[in-house]
Amino acid sequence: MKTRAVAIEGIKKVRLVEREIEMAPDQILVKTHASSICLADIQIYRKGYYYPDIKMSFPVYLGHEGGGTIVDIGARIHEWKTGDKVALIHDPRPKPYKFPGNGMADYFVCSPYDVIPVPEGMDMDLACLAETFNPLSR
Repeated sequence: MKTRAVAIEGIKKVRLVEREIEMAPDQILVKTHASSICLADIQIYRKGYYYPDIKMSFPVYLGHEGGGTIVDIGARIHEWKTGDKVALIHDPRPKPYKFPGNGMADYFVCSPYDVIPVPEGMDMDLACLAETFNPLSR
């Protein structure tokens, strides 16, 4: 499916682009409610990297702080259902460097380990700030 997304295409080069996203059987598709900018996004925009020893390749799609509503789930997903509200966070499992995300788009796909449930009745504007308070992402 196509979605609009914020892409950094080089140092101090950012624009709104249309890109194709595809959901794997072990992923979920989320309609974004809100996404924030963090220091990592600013560093990549200004310097082309967040950690000097880790090379970034452009374009870099922004958005690891945000959330939304699940609109589709992969065939291997059993712990989530469409309509669930989620906040996007960093997956705390050891893995190769994965950054910064793709939540600054109309829709994004991710692993179910990259989201946490939003409690019933919680304001989504507030819930989308969950990554800021995630002790596992530091």
